[in-house]
Amino acid sequence: MSASDPFLRAEDFAAHLRSLREKRSDQKLALRNQVVRKPLARSEREQIFQKTGGRCHICGGVIEGAWEADHVFSHSLGRLIPSATITDGFTARRSFSGY
Repeated sequence: MSASDPFLRAEDFAAHLRSLREKRSDQKLALRNQVVRKPLARSEREQIFQKTGGRCHICGGVIEGAWEADHVFSHSLGRLIPSATITDGFTARRSFSGY
């Protein structure tokens, strides 16, 4: 099935999406043990922190103390920005539709 093939029934479309999600999940699990992220250097963390002027990119609050280097896209692209530790933990368990 190609991307341009139409779906005649909603059930077929839903089944196709489920199969794509499962395939992507399997790929991510296979890569999980192969990818090793190195810790960020102090200078890298300072650059990330300065991207938002010391504010959490999620809630906009001033970050005081501990913070997380949060990824906007894939970690492999290196697009990290700061988020408050408590905010980052909160969003990890929620979908963005709730914001």
